[in-house]
Amino acid sequence: MGDQPDRQRAIDAIVRRHRPHLMSGAFVCDDSTPAFVDCLRRRVPDLRCADAGQSSE
Repeated sequence: MGDQPDRQRAIDAIVRRHRPHLMSGAFVCDDSTPAFVDCLRRRVPDLRCADAGQSSE
């Protein structure tokens, strides 16, 4: 994900903006592909996943 420099900058900006949400335990990892979650974990080592049944939406 994000192998091209322009995409990488955009992804980094999005992750930076949403880092508090990703670290809060509100992100439901099961709603995303394992590859995407792995990518997020590389960028946000403190990523905390919510249980799918605990989603607030």
